[in-house]
Amino acid sequence: MAHSTFSSLINLAPGHRYKVFLSSFLAILSVCAEVLPYLCVYGILLFHGVSEVDKVWDFAYACMAALLARPLLFGASTWLAHIASFDILYEVRLRLLGKLTRLPLSYFTTRQTGNLKRMVNENVEVLELYFSHQLPDMLAAMVMPLLTLLLLFLVSWPLALAAIGVVPLLWFSNFLIMRGHGDKINRYFALLGQINGVFVEYLQGLETLKNLHDKDAPFVRLEEKTQEFKAFNADWQKSWLAPWTLFSVSTGASLLFVIPSGVWLLQSDLVTVYDFMFAILCVTGIAAPILKLMIYMEIFLRVQKVVTSINLLLEAPEDRAGGHITSVDEQDQIRFRDVVVCDGDQKLLDHITLDIPHKGITAVVGLSGAGKTTLLRAMCHLLTPNSGKILIGSFGLDDYRPEAVTRHIAFVSQDVFLFEGAILDNIRIGRAEATEDEVIKAAKDAKVHDFIENLPQGYRTEIGENGVRLSGGERQRLSLARALICNTPVLVLDEITAHVDMYHEHLIQTAINALVGQKTIVLSSHRLDSVATCDHIIMLDNATLVGAGSHQELMADNIMYQHLWQLQQENIDWTLKTHDVSTCNRGKAG
Repeated sequence: MAHSTFSSLINLAPGHRYKVFLSSFLAILSVCAEVLPYLCVYGILLFHGVSEVDKVWDFAYACMAALLARPLLFGASTWLAHIASFDILYEVRLRLLGKLTRLPLSYFTTRQTGNLKRMVNENVEVLELYFSHQLPDMLAAMVMPLLTLLLLFLVSWPLALAAIGVVPLLWFSNFLIMRGHGDKINRYFALLGQINGVFVEYLQGLETLKNLHDKDAPFVRLEEKTQEFKAFNADWQKSWLAPWTLFSVSTGASLLFVIPSGVWLLQSDLVTVYDFMFAILCVTGIAAPILKLMIYMEIFLRVQKVVTSINLLLEAPEDRAGGHITSVDEQDQIRFRDVVVCDGDQKLLDHITLDIPHKGITAVVGLSGAGKTTLLRAMCHLLTPNSGKILIGSFGLDDYRPEAVTRHIAFVSQDVFLFEGAILDNIRIGRAEATEDEVIKAAKDAKVHDFIENLPQGYRTEIGENGVRLSGGERQRLSLARALICNTPVLVLDEITAHVDMYHEHLIQTAINALVGQKTIVLSSHRLDSVATCDHIIMLDNATLVGAGSHQELMADNIMYQHLWQLQQENIDWTLKTHDVSTCNRGKAG
């Protein structure tokens, strides 16, 4: 398992394997340089006793060289490990972010934003710490006791056997510590992920929470998760406290075996006093590496969990299979053929078959939850149908390269997201190579240019995270400009006037009306009066198609459309009734 985890770690950034291996090799050499003085001291003592002055000096020089080489080798190992770790960190984050852009929207709706953020930030950071610090140190901690015991075997195998007499104690205490450890690690990360996810949700909903009457009530769930995590950690610590104490004591207990054995061997003339001194010197130096190794093995299990989660994300099925067709004919019509989209057992679209008129304006209407947004997202290949096909011309969406679809269809969501930075950069995200003149033209087409020009820095005005300094209507018009700069033949608009005031709604509708006849426009709306003049209206109810045609055709033979139209007209005529103050006063006087 450890071998497979290490292989998975290396495979995350194969271009930097040589740096990792070289760093590890230098770390092992630094351990050799650390152990060599033990042997040198033994040689000095041994040959000093027989008046071999030249050999004594040779051992002394070797000892000094080893003492000087050790920090140099370890420093080089650390330097190279940091270079490798940051390169790996960069590449893994790029791979994860690239993967996220290719996953279906359903992947994100079933997962907490906080968990995905933790994946890209904290989890990847664990890899950096592992490659830059933990891996070289762990290898050094492994080699140090093994090399020391090997030297002791070469000097005196009876004393070496005595030194490893502590191994059964180490094995037993380690067995007690690691019992059920895998399940506990999984539980640890699961609880940590839940806390992270809930906390991010609360931060995102802070504006709503501040307006609640009982401001403490919403934090009950976060407190419960935190207390659950605290109780789990406390129980876990109690379970391994005694075994860990035994392990810690056992690592330094080699002298309890070596000293009595050495005294007996000395009395029996089976070892020399120099052998005995060398054995004591060796075993006193292996306790710290063994303790460090145990700590690193615990860390390695956590790294193993992180690697597993990263690989699960990288191996998740992508929404866009990526066909072979690299371009779409502008004259090709979009058609749905028996399309079914599901979220688990729930059908979001149920056997939809329809045609989108070329260079016409099509409206998708229906009650909330009818499937309007799902239909538009499926059309843009943001969702993959469970069955059926969405065609552009004679080919399905999966037959086209993803970039071919995005060059043909631009999508504007009702949930606007703007990036922190300048307005110019936010519009240009739609087409990175666009010139400033093209950005200005897109802004004019979206009826947002005049607003931008009145800002202090114009198009270079910083708008804050997600456009926090702008109103909802201003943000929506910027998102429309971002779509228009793509200059795609098809424009898909998902209820983009749902959350704006009448002024901004008028500007957006003016911008859309100017595009009629130039592009194929598909929009969803909850207001029938705003789409009554559309060329084609699609009526959805409970994920099924219940009507299609012009406003006049639907009013003539579609009962649901007639009912919704009547309800809307009643809402338009609705007024707020007030009390007749004079009548109330007369009543009081009477």
